[in-house]
Amino acid sequence: MGLGGALILTALMMQLLVRSDRDAIRPYANALSANERALVALHAPLLPKCTRLTEALKQRSEADEMVIANAIAEYAMKLNGRLKRELAEVIALALLDAARRNGIDPFLLAAVVARESSFRPEARSPSGAIGLAQLMPQTATMLGVVDPYDIAQNLDGAARYIGMLMQLWHDRDDLIEMALASYRLGPKLIQLRLGIPNVANITSYLSDILDHYNALHSLVAWETQQRYGANESEGR
Repeated sequence: MGLGGALILTALMMQLLVRSDRDAIRPYANALSANERALVALHAPLLPKCTRLTEALKQRSEADEMVIANAIAEYAMKLNGRLKRELAEVIALALLDAARRNGIDPFLLAAVVARESSFRPEARSPSGAIGLAQLMPQTATMLGVVDPYDIAQNLDGAARYIGMLMQLWHDRDDLIEMALASYRLGPKLIQLRLGIPNVANITSYLSDILDHYNALHSLVAWETQQRYGANESEGR
């Protein structure tokens, strides 16, 4: 498809996007080349600013690391029915280590992994994204990740990348949404639009991460109560 045809198709797709007719637009979107999809994203309407994720991270509470690790392992096994406990615990501890070393909220990193791969270390998307956090090969190379299928390397690269994106948008009141949209759609597009274009199911992507984040917090709160609440009762 030439540039003229792409522009005409873009105009038609914009009309569908405004009507939110996702089922109608999907076959055409799948047929576009990478350059044509970028053209669509450049003209797509921006999402209204949302700060729910950013606000949720401000309310985070401290918890025992082993409780957090156990909760992440349990959550990982719930999402990935084939995941054995031993490997789930390896993932959870590697995730906590990556989050700690890169100054990232472990619940956020776990929520991203939950949304990206459902905790499948072997995952590979049709576009070539690899591993737990679905790192693109060029992104992995930029981050110094030699083997993106390696659990520790993948999680460390993802945590470092999220940290870089959060720093990029640190002066915005929707910094987490902007960072995650940059993670999903690419930072160059988000920088060019200075907002989040309504493409690639980005709304549900952000909503899913918030749901995973809240679910993990609730699980940690429950496990904390089970572990330490019982101890307090016995001490009375």
